[in-house]
Amino acid sequence: SAGMNQRRHLKRAPRFATALLVLSAVAVMPAAAGEGSLSVLPLDEASRELQFKANELYESGNAERSLFIYRNDLAPIGDKYAQYMVGYMYRKGEGVPADPVLASAWFRLAASGRGRSEFAEVAAASERALSPAEQQQADQAYLELSREYSDVMVVLRQVHADLAFLNQSGTRLPEGGQAITAGSGQPVSTRAGRKTAEKRISWCLGYLARELGKPQYDAAHTEFDLEALSADVDAWLLSQ
Repeated sequence: SAGMNQRRHLKRAPRFATALLVLSAVAVMPAAAGEGSLSVLPLDEASRELQFKANELYESGNAERSLFIYRNDLAPIGDKYAQYMVGYMYRKGEGVPADPVLASAWFRLAASGRGRSEFAEVAAASERALSPAEQQQADQAYLELSREYSDVMVVLRQVHADLAFLNQSGTRLPEGGQAITAGSGQPVSTRAGRKTAEKRISWCLGYLARELGKPQYDAAHTEFDLEALSADVDAWLLSQ
């Protein structure tokens, strides 16, 4: 159940360290999981299990494996907690050689969008600790990360996936047959899957319209140009 999952998440969250790395009076420590959703889109059960696994691995001292899951499985779906933890592990040199430039870029990514206030404090402190040359490197690294892991890219990829599902279910699958909906990984009826995909696309377009300042995308999924939307997202990322 949702309540049980929440309790498991809290139980498996990394404990706060007693010896903390301090940057400009801001404590950098493992983030506390389980404090509300830190993903722009709802997580499916498989992703929640990955969160639990990564937290358990970190807690048990298996830094390399936990970092792999945070960076390769959870950061790409917009999990801000995971993005913060990647930054933290780069900063501390846990599971990876210490790299303050990459740490700063990941902290900044975690603080963007729906990141918690403490994420923003750590991101700002980590930037202040860099030299001017390192700040330029961190800016470039942040841009590259944003093109892969920012909320707008997560949402745009979801639009692509749902449109692909709608096209497939409309041409290859019989009405009432089985299909795997994007994001859920579970078989559902084609009709139910199409409704879910259409609703999610509408939500995604509304989100992108607000973030990009492009009200023309806040419409039904049949009324927009996907190539133009992708180009607008890319231009928006470059402007940040």
